[in-house]
Amino acid sequence: LMLHWMACGWTCLACIDDSWFDALVQSKHGRVHKGLASIYLWSLYWVLTTVSTVGFGDVTVSNELEAGMMCIELLFSMVLYSGLIANMSTFFVTSNATWNHHKQHVEKAKAYMHHYHFPQQLQYRILSYFEYLWGTTKGLDEHDIVSNLPATLQRQVSLFTNERIIRSTPLFKGC
Repeated sequence: LMLHWMACGWTCLACIDDSWFDALVQSKHGRVHKGLASIYLWSLYWVLTTVSTVGFGDVTVSNELEAGMMCIELLFSMVLYSGLIANMSTFFVTSNATWNHHKQHVEKAKAYMHHYHFPQQLQYRILSYFEYLWGTTKGLDEHDIVSNLPATLQRQVSLFTNERIIRSTPLFKGC
């Protein structure tokens, strides 16, 4: 919606004498229609190429009013891209939160084993167990999650997660 309003602003500026649109028509040797729809289309094109940071350079400002409008557009683009980069960074950091927690847990265990001089074989078995846990649960602590639920929901979760085992046990057939 903001891009539309910016394009509308550039369309209005195209109506001024010696505007960016006049320079565009001249650079295209008159092959540009001068109707309102064409002006809006070129305005939208200019806004999109500027905001997307491509800026081909085929359309340029021709006066101070247009330069001011371009400054506003570039500020908007900077805010837009800053927000986008911040959101993407947050996404990647939080998506690895469970992995980071697991790594911290393993590092604490290593420090503990080093401090008490555990034998190599025991250290290997403990670290292998942590790898197994990560491979099977991806850091989710089922007990911690389920224990915070009311008793009725705990029973439903238990039945759901163990349904395959219950159905395959001959003792429970027909229950």
